[in-house]
Amino acid sequence: MTSLDPTSATRPDVSVVIPAFNEAESVGEVVRRIAALNIANEIVVVDDGSTDGTADAAREAGARVVRHSKNRGNGAAVRTGCEAARGEWIVMLDADGQHPAEEIPALLEHCGECDLVVGARAPGANVSRLRSFGNRGLIRFAEFLSQEKIADLTSGFRAVRREPLLEVVHLFPRHYSYPTTVTMAFLKLGREVRYVSLKTIGRRRTGRSGIRPLRDGLRFLHILLRLTMLFNPQRIFTPTGLFLLVVGSVWGVIQIVLRGGVFGSSLALILSGVFVFFFGLLAEQIAQVRLELGQLARRRPPASRPEEDSTR
Repeated sequence: MTSLDPTSATRPDVSVVIPAFNEAESVGEVVRRIAALNIANEIVVVDDGSTDGTADAAREAGARVVRHSKNRGNGAAVRTGCEAARGEWIVMLDADGQHPAEEIPALLEHCGECDLVVGARAPGANVSRLRSFGNRGLIRFAEFLSQEKIADLTSGFRAVRREPLLEVVHLFPRHYSYPTTVTMAFLKLGREVRYVSLKTIGRRRTGRSGIRPLRDGLRFLHILLRLTMLFNPQRIFTPTGLFLLVVGSVWGVIQIVLRGGVFGSSLALILSGVFVFFFGLLAEQIAQVRLELGQLARRRPPASRPEEDSTR
């Protein structure tokens, strides 16, 4: 494991990214608690168009502040922070104090063994019953799509290696949920993901949460489906095609027994199932080609600039 001794030459190069919107009451304390740990080379606070003193409070506490001229959304703020950060590892946490800074070392202890470490809310953590129920449903669906075990899909407290993160940061939604996007993208790309159970994360300490269960639950489902279509579309098309094929075949048998022949509805279901199945195969090939082209582009050295004409 990577040593977290501040005097160690092998300690990880860490940037902390904190998205903040109207969090003047708490962001300063969060920054000071992180700084007191002496494990981060920089703390980047993204002021997402706040109308209070969020930027001033963060700057006075010692953070580097990046400002949006207007409120763009939580995901957009995190994307800005990740692109501005310079560390090899980026720790993400909220500005409202629900993610204790003192738990950051627990995440970084695993940074030598994986690409993403998620601070997972332990069973019985301080989360409302409605959100807990919704999170469990989303996790089960995400596990089906990714074929991986997921301890926590939506926790915003995490440490991630910057290089692979920049490969997927363009996929971040403007609002919620960038944690879902990061987790699913890393799983689909075959990156190593680890979960650290933490009982100390849960409800925000100040203000009100901007999450609306129904609206944002639908957004999360959309993100899951979109990422699966990008990286592994057969996981959606194959079950759908087989379902239509089976239903059409069963309905065809019933028609033969009851009416003496197969009619249009069953044939339409069977043909739809076949088309969906083979369309999934085609979509899978396109997804693989896109991933391979992206990997080739990232490995290609940047084009050298033409030398300036010294006679000018």
